[in-house]
Amino acid sequence: MKKIDLTINGNKYSVEIGNVQDNRVEVNVNGTIYEVELSKEIEIPKTPTLVSTVVNKSVKETIPEPVEVMATKQIRSPLPGTVLNILVREGDTVQRGQNLLIIEAMKMENEIKADSAGIVKKIHVHKGDTISEGQILVEIGG
Repeated sequence: MKKIDLTINGNKYSVEIGNVQDNRVEVNVNGTIYEVELSKEIEIPKTPTLVSTVVNKSVKETIPEPVEVMATKQIRSPLPGTVLNILVREGDTVQRGQNLLIIEAMKMENEIKADSAGIVKKIHVHKGDTISEGQILVEIGG
């Protein structure tokens, strides 16, 4: 979590920025948690990969051909709550941004969306389950 201390019109606020998922951000202001929806989705930067363009011939012969592999992605709960509805089944093909399930947290219904396209490999929760923050809800793979 990133912590920021602000003063607005003479009032002091301690703000912690929590989970960021798509265009939703969990914000803790002076001990009160808010789920904020941004008007633009935040692009989380990925760590750059360094690639050398010069390859020794003997090394090049030992490098296997690249194989395209899509790792399984785990969709985790951004907040503690209760599973209200599961909108997909194992084996379903989903698109990025598609609703997977709905949870109730802090007296609000929250849509949990796929962060990438793929196939639903495993659903770890059932309708009515009580879930904790960071708990794995769904796994999506290639």
